[in-house]
Amino acid sequence: MAMCSAPIKGHEPNSDESRKCPVHGVAGGLLAGGSKGSGAPTPPQGDVVRPGEDFVVSVKGFWVNQNELPPRARKTRRVEHPYSTTVSVRSVASEDAPVSMVVDEPIGGPKEYRHDGNGWFVRHLPYAHQTEPSIAGGPHFRREHEMPRYDCCEYDSEDEFEEGAWAYADQFLIVDGVVWQRAPEPTYLIATFGLGGNHGGTGLMVGAPRSPNEHSNTYSANQFDLAKQRAIEVAAARGDTESVKRFETMTEPLIHVEDPSLITFVREPSDEEIAESPLSDPEELDKASHSTAWVVRDNVAKHANTAPAVLVRLANDSSQDVRDRVARNPHTPTSLLDIMAEYDESASVRETSTRMRSERQSG
Repeated sequence: MAMCSAPIKGHEPNSDESRKCPVHGVAGGLLAGGSKGSGAPTPPQGDVVRPGEDFVVSVKGFWVNQNELPPRARKTRRVEHPYSTTVSVRSVASEDAPVSMVVDEPIGGPKEYRHDGNGWFVRHLPYAHQTEPSIAGGPHFRREHEMPRYDCCEYDSEDEFEEGAWAYADQFLIVDGVVWQRAPEPTYLIATFGLGGNHGGTGLMVGAPRSPNEHSNTYSANQFDLAKQRAIEVAAARGDTESVKRFETMTEPLIHVEDPSLITFVREPSDEEIAESPLSDPEELDKASHSTAWVVRDNVAKHANTAPAVLVRLANDSSQDVRDRVARNPHTPTSLLDIMAEYDESASVRETSTRMRSERQSG
């Protein structure tokens, strides 16, 4: 066997000479599943992508002119124009995007989530039953890509296609040569199946929050105990006794959080929960008044323990219903009712404020 020339002059990355080297080819054959110094040539499985060096790919597709008059045509029509461009996928070291969350999947085992400071990423596994990692430049992530085609939207110009191509590339991250793709932050979801009474059942699973307004049955990744308790309550109310037994035996969380500071999903209490909860701390009410969910702010506006200063802020809320609750709250300052009765943009709120002010004066 010929001696490797690497000790003398070295090999350029991805050169024909380095690929043919039985010792040093493709990182010593490790990326291809071989062993370093196996003595047999190993076929290349990907490019050598160093952290900090972007991985350049070409993206091809088309943009559409909906009203184009083709040559020798009498009527305008939809015309597709083939187009291609080059974009780059970020490449980082593993310490720059560490594994910060692990989900216990019922099929396939633990699923790792990396975080690069701007979002979550999971392994890019584009093919069914794929278990081996996707290597940048390998068969699962080549340098030539085709823009995904959606029936709902198309690109109307070359500039729009360029923006779409860069947005497409931003969905991927290369960590030590392995391709990862963006993923939503995992949360605990409680779902029901069938009619109840063990005809179907109740499930506690991991998924992405489907809607910001679905509060009651969605819990953040570090709220396993609360999610479990809620699942038991839902199952018991439906008569799913088998589900209750299963939940009661669960001791380990389904999501293992390494860095709680990266969790962004905040579970907002439902309308019913706020109405039934013994929420009385003014600080908690103040915090809830900043919620993005109007139903939460609505409940704070009508709460008997809400501080006047919070009511003053909610009097400027964008929701007419919230402002109406403020007007009806018996603790709203009379001076605030005077302002709302005179200047609120809603005639209904002005009417409510006027009536509540009259009732106080007559009482």
